[in-house]
Amino acid sequence: MSTTSRHRAHAGRSTAIIVAIALATTGATSLVTDEPAAGTVPAPSTFTLDDTGLNGHPQDVGGWSTALAAHGDDIYFSRMQATSNPAQIRQFVVHQDAQGTLNSVDLGIIENNPGHALPTLQTDGRGHLHVTYRVHSDPIDDGYVRAIEPGGLGAGVAANFPAEYADVLSTYASMATAPNGDVYLAVRNRLGQTHHSGELFRFAVGAEEWAHVARFASQAGYTFYIPSIAIDDAGHVHIAWMWRLGSPGNERHVGSYAEYRPESDTFHRSNGATYSLPITTTTADAYKPRGSRSWTSAGLSSQKIALDDGSPVIAFQYHQNGGLSSPRDSRVATLAGGSWQESLVV
Repeated sequence: MSTTSRHRAHAGRSTAIIVAIALATTGATSLVTDEPAAGTVPAPSTFTLDDTGLNGHPQDVGGWSTALAAHGDDIYFSRMQATSNPAQIRQFVVHQDAQGTLNSVDLGIIENNPGHALPTLQTDGRGHLHVTYRVHSDPIDDGYVRAIEPGGLGAGVAANFPAEYADVLSTYASMATAPNGDVYLAVRNRLGQTHHSGELFRFAVGAEEWAHVARFASQAGYTFYIPSIAIDDAGHVHIAWMWRLGSPGNERHVGSYAEYRPESDTFHRSNGATYSLPITTTTADAYKPRGSRSWTSAGLSSQKIALDDGSPVIAFQYHQNGGLSSPRDSRVATLAGGSWQESLVV
């Protein structure tokens, strides 16, 4: 792995985290890292993402990936780099330490399909960085690396997923860290052309081992789509996802929800009822039911889950009519009185 490093003054860590996301999305290059004192207009100190030696790419961030991670004073973000071959793209992870030193690690060349193959970053309770990449129906062992030391990039540690799951053909990785430092990973798994399941894994930070939690969502003839996970203070894993009839495509419906409770190793609906696994299109707790639309019409296009005092909040985009070219509304699903309520944002 090759590395480059530069140095800049560092301040305003929280501002850097927030602005880095916006910069990666918009393609801007200047990052303000000073927070003004009350009543003053200071000259901000800055560094540019070009200081990494990477030019970036218009699709550095995807709607489903997590391109930024932090642990203490260490910040990590992903960057994509165009190559001389238009069919290929190169992936990097950049690390900024407490002194402002920037280091980048080359993850290698992949197909120029960043909408599917963007890296997702997460740090565990000890500060080790976990990276999933090259995840477009690729074996899960081939698209994962973990740093060998906290607070750095180092030479990566290969995956140690259970042997019987090492060939899971993963897409759309979503990771989150529990209060005890464990990392959870949800992916879509290709079982067949028209059968893609939802899988949940856990990295035990103490043992430094991955384990398969469950194939929690699966139905022959349907594709599980784009998991998003968040973890509450009790260590419960909240998961949102969508479904599509048949093989992968853009017509998605039945926005679904589940909560995994590790203390009982069970999955639950929003009302607390226990699921029987695997969850299907007919048994899912739907935050956005399909309603009167057909499976072949447009519906959901993207979604993300967050928590408000432990309660799930799911932001999603929804086509105004059944055509894929129709405008999309931004909506939010929340729980009120034990049932899902939907509100229009934009």
